[in-house]
Amino acid sequence: MEKKEAVGVIVCRFQVPELHGGHYYLVNAIRDRHEAVLLVLGCVPFQSSTHDPLDFETRVAMIREVWRDVRIR
Repeated sequence: MEKKEAVGVIVCRFQVPELHGGHYYLVNAIRDRHEAVLLVLGCVPFQSSTHDPLDFETRVAMIREVWRDVRIR
C-alpha cells in the first residue's frame, strides 16, 4: 500500500445548488490519496449575486452533509 500524503488541499467555490459527480470524484480522489483534506472555499467580498448565489455557511452545510471529516476554510 502506498503511503498517503498528510494533507490534500482543494481550492474551490462549489457555487451550485447541488453537488454533482465531478465534486464527488474530486473530493473522494483527494481523500483516497491523503490523510486529511482541506477545502478552501472561495468567497466574494460582497453580498451574493446571480453569479455567486450561495453564502459560505450554506456551502459548508452542503459539503458537511456528504463529507463530515473534511476541513473547510
